[in-house]
Amino acid sequence: MYPFFNNQYPPQYPVYNPSPVQSNPRLICKQVGSIDEARNTIVDPLSVYVFVDAGAGKIYVKRMADNGQSEFFSYAQESRPLSPLDEIRQRLTNIEARLGGSDGKSIPDATGTEEPDASNN
Repeated sequence: MYPFFNNQYPPQYPVYNPSPVQSNPRLICKQVGSIDEARNTIVDPLSVYVFVDAGAGKIYVKRMADNGQSEFFSYAQESRPLSPLDEIRQRLTNIEARLGGSDGKSIPDATGTEEPDASNN
């Protein structure tokens, strides 16, 4: 008999197993000085770029879309509205500035802890 047919195990052939393609995008962060610098950066198709513009207080994201075109997103922090007390203080500061500045005397606090000046009687 032939030894090939008497073998109980199938013959072993080398198996080609290519390395898997990385499907997760890489995140690349860079600091930029302007939105134009972020827009003009060439991006890698498998990466997502995050640009931080500290001077403008904005964050830009650029990536390659499925259609081969680059996508560009801009994010900015929303400014919080002033509290009513802060708004009153700001308006009072503006009024004092228009009238020639404050006279150096502070306005009494609502708690009444500040003593009235004798010249105001």
